[in-house]
Amino acid sequence: MLAAFYLSISLCAYKRPQTLNPKSMSRPEFFKKYLITIGLALILTALMLMWTPLKPYMDFAVISFIFFAFLAWGVYELGIRSIASSNKMYFSYLSMGVVFVKMLAAIGLIAAYQVMIQPVNKFYILIFAVHYLIFTILEVQVLMKLAKSK
Repeated sequence: MLAAFYLSISLCAYKRPQTLNPKSMSRPEFFKKYLITIGLALILTALMLMWTPLKPYMDFAVISFIFFAFLAWGVYELGIRSIASSNKMYFSYLSMGVVFVKMLAAIGLIAAYQVMIQPVNKFYILIFAVHYLIFTILEVQVLMKLAKSK
């Protein structure tokens, strides 16, 4: 589903901007915030995994971390493409699509883990919620900064 969404956005009329609008988020600025977000997520994950009820969910912590890290990067890349598009509605489509895909993927990831691993308690959702929140804050910052440049 995520691949289909990415394909639909990437097939739009894309012209790489020669220079980004000064109000836009540049790649170095994005990667600086991205690395800070990753560092914060790793620190919080390590702290959470010290708590005994969460120790068995190291695998889920890694899966959700990787999922949200790649999703945040993808949102930035798609955002850059959508603001460079000749169709001014692609950015709106992107924002709505990201929310929809992220919610469906979150439900699917939690449901798949519940069915496949059958955890003894529901504490693993705490790890997921922290990753969801941290990377959502980054995505909102990125999309707001890109929207200002439009």
